[in-house]
Amino acid sequence: MTPLSVITFAFLDNFPPKILSGPSEVNLTVNTTASISVTAEDPNGDPMTFNVSGTLPRDAKLSTNASSVTLTWDVTTDEVTT
Repeated sequence: MTPLSVITFAFLDNFPPKILSGPSEVNLTVNTTASISVTAEDPNGDPMTFNVSGTLPRDAKLSTNASSVTLTWDVTTDEVTT
């Protein structure tokens, strides 16, 4: 007897968000204010939540809205490493 194989195809109805804009690299200058933004959209119109991993610089501020997250930071030598 020959074994029977069953192949099931599933079509996604929910797609992940797409990053529309944001830096691929960030260079900072001491004694300036850095503002870094990332904008995304969800193809299904689902609400998005932004998360930042790692440790943010002291006094850095994050602000979010429905489609973007922005980090603003007054760059000091206290937290800049080479």
